[in-house]
Amino acid sequence: MSSDFSAVPNPTHDLLHAVGDLAPANPFYALPFVEAKRASGWEPWVLVERRDGETLAGCTAFMQSGRLVRTLQIPSIPSTRPSEAFWHGLLEFCRSKAVWNLQISNLASHGVALPQLRGQTSCHRRFEYILDLRGDLWAGLSHGHRYSIKRAQKAGLQLRTATGTGACREHARLRSDSMARRKQRGESVPERIDSGDCEVYLRTGAGRLFQAVRGDEVLSSYLVLLGRKGAYLQSGGASRTGMACGASQFLIYETARLLQRESMESLSLGGAHYDNPGLVTFKLSFGARPVRLETACFCLAHPVIRKGLSAIRQLREDPLRFLHGFVERLERFVAYSADPADLPAPGTLPNVTFEKLTDDALKDLPTL
Repeated sequence: MSSDFSAVPNPTHDLLHAVGDLAPANPFYALPFVEAKRASGWEPWVLVERRDGETLAGCTAFMQSGRLVRTLQIPSIPSTRPSEAFWHGLLEFCRSKAVWNLQISNLASHGVALPQLRGQTSCHRRFEYILDLRGDLWAGLSHGHRYSIKRAQKAGLQLRTATGTGACREHARLRSDSMARRKQRGESVPERIDSGDCEVYLRTGAGRLFQAVRGDEVLSSYLVLLGRKGAYLQSGGASRTGMACGASQFLIYETARLLQRESMESLSLGGAHYDNPGLVTFKLSFGARPVRLETACFCLAHPVIRKGLSAIRQLREDPLRFLHGFVERLERFVAYSADPADLPAPGTLPNVTFEKLTDDALKDLPTL
């Protein structure tokens, strides 16, 4: 029997709970995360595939209408591997709602591959690193991380759970410090980081802010999104002083221990690209396992509209480059025409004859 796809706006707690039962460690299906996205201007939906009343696959999705384009964002696709009916239903839903921009990721989906859909404009591949909280966390650490954690403990660092606007500003400051160091190494990083997202996640209960402090000084800070059985490290940063005394290693380890005591089963340490071996090694050294992480964007508009949107986007983001490219495309040609009856007959060349070559003769021609 075939399955049915449905898209439900403003999902109830019961529906979110049913979808969350399929992936209890996924914080992107939790009600607080949905409320955080709603508070940020996104309209929440649940996409679900059912058969005979049984929920086979489902995930949250968030819609936002801009001046020109309506966007649908799916941060975490179903980890239960939905059928083709789910993806076909998703495309039909986007068509019915005039969604032209579709963004899909597999955050916390345990490495389930993204679907191959029409209109793909980009795909970014990396790995995310999952730390199992059901075992001995200290045994999974590398010798280097053990040394850093002991050094932080000797330096008097302590773990605290922070709230409030001031804590979010400290978090944003430490993130900016980390981004500045990465930019100096030649990495592509966000130009501006504010504390707004952090405040929304804390206010709705979608996340918790963990910080490593020494006295009144915050040396490292991590924002962690919370599900029923799992957590996701959404963002973090550390000062140069914190890096020198092992604050980040200490903070992640102590955060994992606290979540373990709260019966959490996994903590995702977030993603890292293979061209950043230092960050990859940092995450693996906690004993985390890598799973494939992908983010893809699709333009579902008609090709003509797609080209127009691309031109408008380029004009808005870099008008000088757009105008320069437009001028470069203007080329001038001179066309010549003649009546074939007015053309003189071709002359003859002395000692020159023309004849058709045979296939054997063509094979014997020398090649350069």
